[in-house]
Amino acid sequence: AVSAYIFVVGHYAGTGELVIQNGGSVTGDSLMIGRYDGGIGTATVTGTNSILSSGAYSDLLLGGESSGSTSSAQGTLNLLDGGAANVGTGNRAIVVANSYGSTGVLNIGNGGAPGIVYASSVKFGNGNGTLNFNHNNASYSFAAPITGNGTINILAGSTIFGATNSHSGETRVQGGELKAG
Repeated sequence: AVSAYIFVVGHYAGTGELVIQNGGSVTGDSLMIGRYDGGIGTATVTGTNSILSSGAYSDLLLGGESSGSTSSAQGTLNLLDGGAANVGTGNRAIVVANSYGSTGVLNIGNGGAPGIVYASSVKFGNGNGTLNFNHNNASYSFAAPITGNGTINILAGSTIFGATNSHSGETRVQGGELKAG
């Protein structure tokens, strides 16, 4: 287990990669994957009981810094095979591509079992955000509301949106199926 006040993967012009597996955990009061200009970060959480957690008062940012800033940061979070992201004990958001000019990607699965999101919402920020569902589950329920303007790709598996969404971007069903719960 690793715990830090501010935990950043891929800072400024640096590239960072984090893999949490075999029941491991990383906790940060403030979590950012891909921060500031040129920062490229990738975090993968894979396997049952493996978890990435943020503090009670912070969103998990994928790409960028504050919502009003401009940044070329790139952040990717992969939740695979039961690996989980617990954001603010479930009462804070995963913000995908927070800053103008940033890129953020949230991948739920990579063709195998999906990961788990404990968050108040998945929110697309001001950058270029993508949410991919690519799993082999016959009835994967995604409970977090999806808000903002970004792209949702349904690539494999059966995904059920269990919340009311106010997503305003594209939703592409390229494989598998999408259902409203």
